[in-house]
Amino acid sequence: MRVMEFDWIDFLIRLGLVVATIILGLIAIRVIVKIARKIMAKSGVDRAVMGFASSLIKSIIILIMVFLVGYFIGVPITALVAIVGAVTVALGLALQGSLANIASGIVIAITKPFVEGDFIDTGGVSGKVREIKLFNTELVTIDNKKIFIPNGVVANNHITNFTNQKDRMIEMIIPISYSENIDKVKEVLLDVAIANPKVHSEPLPIIRLHAYSDSSLDIIFRVWVNTAEYWEVYWDIRESIVAAFHKNEISIPFNKLDVHLVNDNIDECKI
Repeated sequence: MRVMEFDWIDFLIRLGLVVATIILGLIAIRVIVKIARKIMAKSGVDRAVMGFASSLIKSIIILIMVFLVGYFIGVPITALVAIVGAVTVALGLALQGSLANIASGIVIAITKPFVEGDFIDTGGVSGKVREIKLFNTELVTIDNKKIFIPNGVVANNHITNFTNQKDRMIEMIIPISYSENIDKVKEVLLDVAIANPKVHSEPLPIIRLHAYSDSSLDIIFRVWVNTAEYWEVYWDIRESIVAAFHKNEISIPFNKLDVHLVNDNIDECKI
């Protein structure tokens, strides 16, 4: 029986091709991703979408590398294709949720309901968009916590984008006592709005009687400001309203309960 000799030359050639494929593949990932990001930046593509596209490019190149490495170590093309097909089907069944997240990420990248830096609320979670990745979207909350939401959850939920528009309306419901002069209160509130330089003169502030509550008359107060200055103006106005009410002796009511005792049989009541 003849023993086959090990072909060291063929082994070294194949090993060299495998090493070269891995090295060139890693270099290709860096170069292609860098070029793609430059092209996308010149085309005005959002940075968050760039992150998703970069992840997708990396995954495709790695898949090609795996295919080539298999070919160089001697796996026949037909067998390699069959293996890749079988693995793809198996992964597709096992990772249906993950594949759905990738598809949802593509939908988000195309429809652009938000961009990097937008403050959004989706799926009951609020935060600033940092990046759209292959499987999830990364948010940073106002207290600097990172939250990773699956792209499928984002795509299949309502999305509230708080910073998409240039201007935003501040709305407050301000209670006053039933004994107050409504016209005077409206005048004081209008002065507060006009006195704040960050409140827009157009559209005009809206200050009207809104509702009759159990213990108060509710005045609706609406003004428009730059979205980036929303919270700063919101807090300034609330403090200004309290100061203006104190200055003009306008009372802010609080819940109270009037108790009326009927003394017909009060002597029979014992504790």
